[in-house]
Amino acid sequence: MSASTVALSPGAQVFAIAELCSLICDSDHFGPGDLKTISNLALVSHSISEVALDALWSNINGVDRLVRLLPRDACGIFVGSGPDDEVSHIPPPNQYRAWHYRLKRPLTEADFSTFDKYASRIRVLSLGPLSWASNAVYKRGGELLFDIKQLRNPILPRLKTFYWTPDTTDGSLGGYFLLDGQLELLSLCPRSKIFPISPTAAPLQETAMVRAQRAFTQPMLTWLPNIPQLSISDINIPGRAHSSLPALSGGGGERLTNLQWLYCDLKVEPQFISDLSRLPHLQQLILFHVSPGPFGLSQGGFPSLETLKINSTLSSIVELLGNISSTNLHSVSLNVGDGQTWDRPRIFWDALLPNHIPARLATLTSFDFTLGSLAVSSLAPLYACRALERLQISASKIACTDADIRQMADAWPALKRLVLEVGSHSEAQMPTLYGLWPLATNCPYLELLELQLDARVDAPFDPERAGGGGGERLPSTPASVPEELRFIPIRSSCGDPAIVAAFLHVAFPRLHRDSLNPRCGRGDQSGSWWHVGARLALTTLVPK
Repeated sequence: MSASTVALSPGAQVFAIAELCSLICDSDHFGPGDLKTISNLALVSHSISEVALDALWSNINGVDRLVRLLPRDACGIFVGSGPDDEVSHIPPPNQYRAWHYRLKRPLTEADFSTFDKYASRIRVLSLGPLSWASNAVYKRGGELLFDIKQLRNPILPRLKTFYWTPDTTDGSLGGYFLLDGQLELLSLCPRSKIFPISPTAAPLQETAMVRAQRAFTQPMLTWLPNIPQLSISDINIPGRAHSSLPALSGGGGERLTNLQWLYCDLKVEPQFISDLSRLPHLQQLILFHVSPGPFGLSQGGFPSLETLKINSTLSSIVELLGNISSTNLHSVSLNVGDGQTWDRPRIFWDALLPNHIPARLATLTSFDFTLGSLAVSSLAPLYACRALERLQISASKIACTDADIRQMADAWPALKRLVLEVGSHSEAQMPTLYGLWPLATNCPYLELLELQLDARVDAPFDPERAGGGGGERLPSTPASVPEELRFIPIRSSCGDPAIVAAFLHVAFPRLHRDSLNPRCGRGDQSGSWWHVGARLALTTLVPK
């Protein structure tokens, strides 16, 4: 398409195609773009041009693209601190760490005519490296955000999602000045330790980066935005001795009144837990390092909680569970760490399934528990939760019998995932192969079955002699059931492959044979489980 054709097109004029090509589709900066497609879109109509422009700018990496919308006489690319260090183009990759954007004069309203046209379209922004490789170009530009904010506050008025990986060595720390407007989700994951500026240090010029560093290193609860979703992560870099972020401690959490979803793998102190319990809209809470209580909680906490995932001591977990007043709790995932024993399960169940919240029995659909050892019989109070769809127990030792399998199958007809994950081969009680028959007859929605069992059988299965249920028949397959069932008999002994395969084919006709891989056995050189899978593969009713 010729330049004259584009210039004569009203659609192209509205779309500002020449400007678009230079600012968005700069092949030296972002790689070659499909200019013909963009030009064709610009020629169609004003409406389609606007849609194309929204698509190009709704989700961007870095604010470098924004900074380049400012006039070149107002800011430039510099490779040093002197006025003569300006360069006309972004330096090659081996010089990325040496360049930055800098104002050459104060900004004015007239400088934002192009900036406003595009900045208002941004909904999703990623600021920081796209990987741990040298993607420094996406981290530049933040050094000018403070200056831009003096004339445009908020800078990105329609920004909804902000993925922020700040680092003090580049402009990405300037993302601090974007924590406002209509933001709905902030994902914060610092790349490096961001230390406070020492009060005894020599006076520093109050650049945007110094201002951001001063603000960022204040207690987090004083500057985290009051938005619906927060994800706060600490990148674990080998050899690094310290966390990038301090623990969430002290008061201030109560100001996050709009918070609905929180993911945090930092250390969390008791005061913050107390503040969270009073938030009216908090629905999902995922905490990986909760300091031991007491938390000083009062009754009626967590009124809207639907999902809880927490790692802490058993006593702290019980205290927290006992404070949850929500009548809509769906999913609970608990990790009490190594070496802790579950010696008082009655207190635990009274906290999770209290008599004064009978709705909990109908709403709970998922329960995950990680601890040192467990007897499945101690889960008996959970059988009252008839809507349970997922049970996952992870422990170094799990005692489970055929009777336990029967009780679970009878209690949970909607069960989709049953995982009893042991850390190594255990000589504790385990179910037998034929003891799985109640799951086949009572749980038609089963998608995943992973457990350690004793499959050393030498006689064919007889449904008429199946324990506890007489000659039960397999139920008809519901229309909504998944096509395949994954069965993983992890580290389990296996008997005659022909007999085992015959039972599995009858009991679980949706079985995915590829789940029977070599890791199922416990050093069995005969590869019995592989032979079971091979025999199942010969049947025409089992899809691969």
